[in-house]
Amino acid sequence: MSKPLPPYAKTARVVAGSLWIRCGDRGWNHMKRNPHLGEIVFPADRSANEYTWPVADLDVWIIGEDGDRDRVAGLCTALLQANARSVHLIDSRFRSNTNVKNLSSLSFDELRRAG
Repeated sequence: MSKPLPPYAKTARVVAGSLWIRCGDRGWNHMKRNPHLGEIVFPADRSANEYTWPVADLDVWIIGEDGDRDRVAGLCTALLQANARSVHLIDSRFRSNTNVKNLSSLSFDELRRAG
């Protein structure tokens, strides 16, 4: 049995080889108000491994509004396993340019520490 796509994946838009994913309840609420944006939602009550991620050969940008860093790290790992070209994390808890990390070259252990 195949895994389902994550919420809003059927209407996701790839722009210039990039796809956006919003995490958690704030991501849900944002997409309910703005479904036209074409972003995917990673629900706060699900595991990244429950879904088929349509990210092969794409640069993926994650807005990490889910407070649990382990869950976001697990999402990053699942995206890389789904052959994302790169994974970038934007964490709203930080306000400088250092909040964008290219995670595609990190090992799983490094990824969890970077969370």
